[in-house]
Parts: sequence; C-alpha cells; structure tokens
Amino acid sequence: MSYVDTDEEIVRRTGRSISEWFAEGERTFRNIEAQTIDTLLQEGHRGIWAIGGGYPAAPGRVEYLRRHGYVVWVDLPVPLLMERLEREAGSRPLLLQRPPLAWVRLFLVRRHYYRAADLHWPVEQLPEATLLGWVERRLLASSNEKPS
Repeated sequence: MSYVDTDEEIVRRTGRSISEWFAEGERTFRNIEAQTIDTLLQEGHRGIWAIGGGYPAAPGRVEYLRRHGYVVWVDLPVPLLMERLEREAGSRPLLLQRPPLAWVRLFLVRRHYYRAADLHWPVEQLPEATLLGWVERRLLASSNEKPS
C-alpha cells in the first residue's frame, strides 16, 4: 500500500519548505495544504496518508476526508506527545517560540475536531495489531464503497 506524507508532498510539489510557507502566515500554509490534499484526492492517490494535526482541526475537514477514505486519529498521551514535539520543535513552525503549555492548549483545542475520525486509536490502550486488523477488515469490506 502506498504512503503519502502530505507535508513532504507539499515540499515536493512546490519546492518550498513548510517553514517557508509558514513564514507567509499560517493561513497561506493551510491554503496550500488544502490544495495539495484536494489535488491528491483528484489524482486518485490511494493508500495511507499522514496528515498533519492542523488540517483536520478546522470545521468539516475530517468529514471531507471521510468521504474519500477512512480517518484514524492516532492519539498519543500528552507526555509522549510533548516528548515528540520537543524533539521536533525546530521543524514545527507553530511551536517555535511558544512555551510547551501553549502546545498542550493547541492539542486540546484540536481534539474536538479529531473526534470526528472513523477510528480513535489511543496508542497506549489499543495494541497496534488490533488497530491494523480493524483497518484491514474495514478496507476489505468496503473496497467497493470507498477508496483504500
């Protein structure tokens, strides 16, 4: 199954880094992100997509993605999320020059939108094998209904 990281796809298609897009403002980046996702869908790309946390954190975005496939919310516990964000803060424009408490607030605001996903995967409570089994059954059962 193919894999697409939408941030990497933005960089590949535009020749500009995510930081360069954010330098023009978050709204500019979100627009190019939405355009890229729309284009990928129009081109019929199928497989597993990694979509950043900001895209689904807007009204209607998760529902839009669900019309084209299945959305899994990968829910990391806050301590693990904070550890990961601290390691990656330099490559995440929204986190630069913000205190960690602001990161937590951003995550908590976004959770409201993430709840619209087809599947909520609390990584510490549900083994990966269980999740993958669900995804496989769901994709096989619906191969004629939704793209896989």
